[in-house]
Amino acid sequence: MAKSSVGIPPHLLGELSQENSKWFELYENHPQAPKTKSHRNKVRKFLEYKEHNQKPFYFFGQADVDNFIAMLKSAGYKGGGIDPFISAISKCAEILREEYPQTFPPSFLSSVSKSRKNEARESSGEVLTLGQITLIKKYTLEQGDLYEKYIFEKLFRRGVQLEELQFMGKNDFDEDIDLIYRANQYFKKITQYLTDQGEYKKTTNINSEHFKQSHQAYFFLCPTCQERIENIDENWVLVRTKFDDEYRLVHAACKEKQR
Repeated sequence: MAKSSVGIPPHLLGELSQENSKWFELYENHPQAPKTKSHRNKVRKFLEYKEHNQKPFYFFGQADVDNFIAMLKSAGYKGGGIDPFISAISKCAEILREEYPQTFPPSFLSSVSKSRKNEARESSGEVLTLGQITLIKKYTLEQGDLYEKYIFEKLFRRGVQLEELQFMGKNDFDEDIDLIYRANQYFKKITQYLTDQGEYKKTTNINSEHFKQSHQAYFFLCPTCQERIENIDENWVLVRTKFDDEYRLVHAACKEKQR
């Protein structure tokens, strides 16, 4: 995450061309665009970078993103501070591709998200054991702050991808929070906690892939409501329907719908 002493040197930024100003305004006024000032500023800084600020936006390519990232690194930004820029650029490109396909083709900045360098994506994950999940729940409930509880809820219980977390947070919190950075810090804390409890022996940190695979393993799809529900006894019941004599497992909230 960028510290207060980190910032893009003003001399590296320039005025937007009239055409790029138009595209930026169309994007920031789009109903699906995050409305926080921080998000809009990140997209604008990308467009203002002097290496390409007069170049028509629809001609931008991955090389322009890579050059911008290199500049951010030289300005002192680390992975956790760079990722929000990448998320903002990716979201902008996605909306422009969908809304103006004649100008922004499917290939327009389509690989931006692969530029992420956050710690959570540096290693693959695996399904966490029930013991590990139980301890993570305990730690998060008893010691986690508001944002760590939110991260656990979204990644484990809801199966949200790490890339989506920042955008969801923009709508759920009034203040501007770098949830990607906080997720990385949370992963370090729970890794250390599990290690101290003797439940984790590896040298690499737990990451979002662990949560993704664990969600897929411990959450079942209800055939009635199509929601993925955690496989604990209070969530599920056996129901015999009027259509056959077999008992079927369904989400408890959908019990009456199956009769």
